[in-house]
Amino acid sequence: MIRTAIDTFRQKAALALLGPGYVFRNGNFERYWGQPNYEGVSVTPETSLRTGSVWSCVRLIAGVAASLPIDVFERVGDRREKRQEHPAELRLDSEPNPEMSAYSYRFATWAHFLLWGNSYSLKVRSGGRLISLWPLHPACMEVRREDGLLRRLAYVYTDPETGQKTTYPQDEILHIPNFSLDGINGMSVIEQARSGVALNQIASKNAARAMQNAAKPSLNLEVPHALADNVRQQIKMRLMKETTGEASGEPLITENGSKLNVLNMPFKDQQYLETIQATDEQVAMMFGVPPGMIGILTKTTSWGTGVDSLKQGFLDFTLAPLLKAHEGAYERSLLDRNREREFYIKHNTAAYLRMNLLQTMQALQVAIRSRIQNPNEARALLDLNPYDGGDEYFAQMQDLPIAAALENTPNGGQ
Repeated sequence: MIRTAIDTFRQKAALALLGPGYVFRNGNFERYWGQPNYEGVSVTPETSLRTGSVWSCVRLIAGVAASLPIDVFERVGDRREKRQEHPAELRLDSEPNPEMSAYSYRFATWAHFLLWGNSYSLKVRSGGRLISLWPLHPACMEVRREDGLLRRLAYVYTDPETGQKTTYPQDEILHIPNFSLDGINGMSVIEQARSGVALNQIASKNAARAMQNAAKPSLNLEVPHALADNVRQQIKMRLMKETTGEASGEPLITENGSKLNVLNMPFKDQQYLETIQATDEQVAMMFGVPPGMIGILTKTTSWGTGVDSLKQGFLDFTLAPLLKAHEGAYERSLLDRNREREFYIKHNTAAYLRMNLLQTMQALQVAIRSRIQNPNEARALLDLNPYDGGDEYFAQMQDLPIAAALENTPNGGQ
């Protein structure tokens, strides 16, 4: 008992030092937002994924963003040259580290960005060259500002396995904050929507419980006279036998003026499904995702109808600001701003807006005729090899200037 009291005192003391936002569970101190026990629901980024709308929004945004190719460009005069061998592109678009593919690494960091509001990666260099990027769990990271004139940031990371703390200077961490009020610490969507997420999970649990109880209704047998204890027990056992198991659903016969009453509230009157749908729509709104894109088909969107309109609207209003935040962080952290001032990093969103084959061929035809692309550049978008002479830009004869056209007309057009 004394040992238990000491452990409890230590836990309370540690929680007081950690401050609000932590709870002691299963032998560990865990970060949470909101009340730790809200009708039995603790809303954290991990537990929020049990909500279908949260899972769908994170999977959709992170999946699309992680699948977009990333290119490093250099401005050379009025030209834009791709730098495919640049270390930043190799790490982001090919192999971030020996254990992860580019997609798995970027999906994980995007999930951190969406759920915790911050994405952190450790940059490993060799001879000044970036050789790997390792994601760090945002729940284990603390951002501090160092003393001194420069007041630079320091990142204190607690290893989740060993508990060892390591302090990294600002130059060694790739930090991408989400919506932020101070420009440094991103705000979590889950933190802002925690009440809706908790309500969704409570409604889902109650709906499941109601569905389970609907198959085993509570009954009240009304009899016209008092019963002895042994008779009451016999009737109770008989009711249980005839309303459960293989006998469930068969007609039940009562005797001597007895009346059977069902006490369960009808499931349709409890409005659990309506509550779940309303909170799903709230979560979708917080993530900026049209409800229809995560399977909520009862609502319309002002983005237009059809898959192409939805994809374009999702890109313009949801993905574009988030992609811009990532591109800015990549450029600030992965490029040498002294030697590479003309370099920039950009996601290739054309890969997302892929059309069907006919639309693609028509669009490429317009691009070639408009001298936006040459044939080999168009073939590269289709993963086709170039051909000799395909690097030339072609012009349609009907697009000649009027003066030039008149020169080729008999009598000068007169």
